Amino acid sequence: MFIKKQLKLAIKKLKNQLSADSVKKGKAWQGYSVYLPIYKHDEIIGLPRLILEKDGKLRLSSYEEWFDYMDATRKIS
Repeated sequence: MFIKKQLKLAIKKLKNQLSADSVKKGKAWQGYSVYLPIYKHDEIIGLPRLILEKDGKLRLSSYEEWFDYMDATRKIS
């Protein structure tokens, strides 16, 4: 329970670092739990990032990882 609470606080800190309004849990990818930053405003400078969690450790994705994640999880109709 304590670790889960610490994880939530760390995710919130990264969300704030990205100036996101909230985060949404995405599909798991390459062994990571993925959290997608959600923005209510349209003006974002720079490429998007993901919050990645594996074994209780958080980090921001690289830009290349963001594109790889989007390619791997998009729906093909």
